[in-house]
Amino acid sequence: MASVFLPVLYTMTQLLLPFSAGFIFRRVAGVGDQELRAFSRLIVTITLPIFFFVRVARADVAQVGTFAIVPIAALFHVALAVGLSVLLARLFQPGSLAVRSATAAVGGFGNAGYLPLSVQELIPFTMPLVAEAVGTTQPSLYIGIYVLIQSPIMWSLGNYLVTGGGTKPSWQAFVPTPVIGITLGLIASITGVGEAAETSRGIWYHALQGLDTIARLTAPLVLITLGAVIGGLRLPGRERRNAALRMALVAALVRLGVMPAVFWLIATRTGMLGGIGAAVLWVIFLEFHTPTANNISIMATRVARNQNEVALTLVVSYLTYLVVFPFYLAAYLVWQGYRAV
Repeated sequence: MASVFLPVLYTMTQLLLPFSAGFIFRRVAGVGDQELRAFSRLIVTITLPIFFFVRVARADVAQVGTFAIVPIAALFHVALAVGLSVLLARLFQPGSLAVRSATAAVGGFGNAGYLPLSVQELIPFTMPLVAEAVGTTQPSLYIGIYVLIQSPIMWSLGNYLVTGGGTKPSWQAFVPTPVIGITLGLIASITGVGEAAETSRGIWYHALQGLDTIARLTAPLVLITLGAVIGGLRLPGRERRNAALRMALVAALVRLGVMPAVFWLIATRTGMLGGIGAAVLWVIFLEFHTPTANNISIMATRVARNQNEVALTLVVSYLTYLVVFPFYLAAYLVWQGYRAV
């Protein structure tokens, strides 16, 4: 175990620094919600679709068929997390139905896109043996598929739990913009356009390299934005703090306690994940070890309902992630035999 902690430390350092920069940027520079929304829009509408296009266009079409387990895992993951969160909300939240429903949402839906993508983008620099085993393009495709499965459920069921049906999400919420990048990337990969561009050394090759330059900005921009989002959250007053702490406890327990335990139980005791490929297993590992989705805060803020409780939950969830994820990651590396990373 000790032999893998150094690369894990390197990985977490590269995660923590841009995250902290965003947090400080929001707190010290006084960046407002309007500026942050514009920054987030840049990521969602430009850099993230380009990121997925470049990564998927370079994916090996012969291996695309192996992703069938990914949507199954995503559906199972969401159903189990929401179900457990509903049960725990009944136990820990004897208060109003609105608070119990929001508790079920913060425990049921995780950050399926930003954090897994950020970790995946860092491994070539901090864990090259892992990058060699899982690849640098296939995992991005699988993460994108995971997002496509969870996002419509989160913006329908999750939105209903948080808002009580008070607002209806737009159609863009059900079809996130990364879909465009993934779809175009798949077309380029299947038709051979991506491979031809890689080998031609002509104008299309340099165009793809230019897009790749933009794609490389995605992970740091995402982490800076996440830090800024956390830095701008408003915590609840003393009179509502107990309910907020119970909500945070349920979210941390489900997202970073129970769901990781389910992954390790299935992976090591049942054999159900045997033979699915290193890249698929790596992505499922990342997805089963994520904190609460920050989009839950957007839903709560829109209707001014439990937004401060959700804010505290996000803070606790992300702090817990930064503490426990290095140990989960080190355990995964040892389990997979990456002892000399």
